[in-house]
Amino acid sequence: MNANAIVIKEATHNDKSQIAEVLLDFYNMSDLNEAINAFLSELEKDFHYIVAVENGKIIGLVTWFMHGLPKHGLFELDRICILSASRGKGVGIMLVDRLVDDARKWYNKL
Repeated sequence: MNANAIVIKEATHNDKSQIAEVLLDFYNMSDLNEAINAFLSELEKDFHYIVAVENGKIIGLVTWFMHGLPKHGLFELDRICILSASRGKGVGIMLVDRLVDDARKWYNKL
């Protein structure tokens, strides 16, 4: 895997099916609909999803949310999921680096 070919971006509603596939690969969910519903439910609760995309396919994700009061500037990393075929190649590090950058920017906007 060429790290230059991987794009790290904020997830959108349009990513729901591919995100669900990653969640299914990582968690014991019953089907694609359960995984899609989990994603959409977490978006409604202000979870932030960041995804890793390679050749147009989401291969991993990280989620975070604000923890405590905004004035404290705290966030909680909720999960890191990488497709089994893409593990061990630095995708998780790329996702966490982006998560920290996004959380800083998010708190600086407040």
